[in-house]
Amino acid sequence: MQQENKMDFNDMIIDAIKKYQAGTGRSYDYIIVDEFQDTSNLALRLLDQVFADNPQASFLSVGDDWQSIYGFNGSDVMILSDYADRYQGVSLQPLNANFRSHPKVVELGKQFISKNKSQIQKDVRSGCESFDSSDVGFLTLAGLRAKIETIPAKESILILYRYNEDGPIIASEFLDMFELDRSRKPLKRLKCPRPISMMTIHASKGLEAQHVFIVFPEGGRRKFPSEMEDHFVFEMLKSKAETYPFAEERRLMYVAITRARQNVYFVSPSDDPNSIFWDELKELVELNGF
Repeated sequence: MQQENKMDFNDMIIDAIKKYQAGTGRSYDYIIVDEFQDTSNLALRLLDQVFADNPQASFLSVGDDWQSIYGFNGSDVMILSDYADRYQGVSLQPLNANFRSHPKVVELGKQFISKNKSQIQKDVRSGCESFDSSDVGFLTLAGLRAKIETIPAKESILILYRYNEDGPIIASEFLDMFELDRSRKPLKRLKCPRPISMMTIHASKGLEAQHVFIVFPEGGRRKFPSEMEDHFVFEMLKSKAETYPFAEERRLMYVAITRARQNVYFVSPSDDPNSIFWDELKELVELNGF
């Protein structure tokens, strides 16, 4: 990239660090960091350097360790977990109200994510009053289509999956609901006459829909939770390794669940999805009468 005079995001961070180390960095009165749970150790080095040059600056950050899902991109959830120890004199203000999702959706997500006790413990409650009822269910892939056909055309639908490779498999169930044939246009450019969006869970971060369908993979090498281990380089970049099994995968499922405003459905392409998350979610739904 250097030979072509190109820079990636990490190069820009390194360049900014060097400017501060050389005494040519900008000064600030206010430092605001959003999505703090996605901070990498490299970005933290920059933040520390900015602080060192601006000791008078006021600092505000917003983050949720329950939604830290970009470990593959260098983010380190422990940076947020150790926040109070790192920055002396800060005050923590919990934001415990979820104004997006029905209470049933919020409670399911909270019970699922809270099994990992090493995270920051929160008592998240729903402040959503938009819906009188909510549905949580388990479907087959054929049942997914049948359920969608009962949803009023103007209500938003979000179909989520764990891996990019699962998108075409799921979409093949719905081709006759689209305006163009797959042979004429790439799948991602097909237009649907109703508001249905399909994407990976990672891509859905920050989005919402009235009805959310979370489709489990068919199996084989692709599972949810993923059993593929991170490259050792990623582990070396983290301040300390997480010990709870499938911690980031659990957060990924939490993000998927909390995209739903009213209804959330878990979809399996087979009778046996071979997933500990599927079994755990079914148990939570049955125990709580969701």
